[in-house]
Amino acid sequence: MNLIPDRSKYLGFDDRITVLLGIPAVSFIIPVLFFPATFGHDTLLEFCEDWIPGLIFSTILWIGNRRIVIEFRKRYSTENERKRIPWMVVTVIAFTSLVNFIGFLVTPEEHRLEMQGSGFGGGLFITLFIVSIYEAIWASYRLRSVTVESEKLKRAGVQSQLNLLKSQVNPHFLFNSLNTLVSI
Repeated sequence: MNLIPDRSKYLGFDDRITVLLGIPAVSFIIPVLFFPATFGHDTLLEFCEDWIPGLIFSTILWIGNRRIVIEFRKRYSTENERKRIPWMVVTVIAFTSLVNFIGFLVTPEEHRLEMQGSGFGGGLFITLFIVSIYEAIWASYRLRSVTVESEKLKRAGVQSQLNLLKSQVNPHFLFNSLNTLVSI
């Protein structure tokens, strides 16, 4: 199974670089914002012991929310944005809550109190960040598509007017030329 399918059709861009750079960046930023105590490490190994679960958590949230965005764009056409967005928001928040709950259950007992509020806040931040990126790029992509389509329609309109004028000019030119020849 390909974890990163349907890149440009439902996202508006190829997001491989965004995913590959975004997940480690988010997994590094979340502890800084929501768990400042995690940076009191003496060694790199101690830091990695705290960072790797965050990396796993960020990966699950990023790939899962990305998949939800794609599925909702597949299900709802572009004319149904008013239906798609509220249902998608409810679904990504439910998914984030489920992942946070599972993360809470697998967290060692001594870290659970720290994870209760900050863990959900970090997960929600990741979710809002991911969905905002994909929605902003999708809106830009749709705007660009509509603009290109509008220009094509304008060009086709101008071309049809030109063809109409050509068809009107040709019979008159021929008729006038024949009249001139007859009079000579």
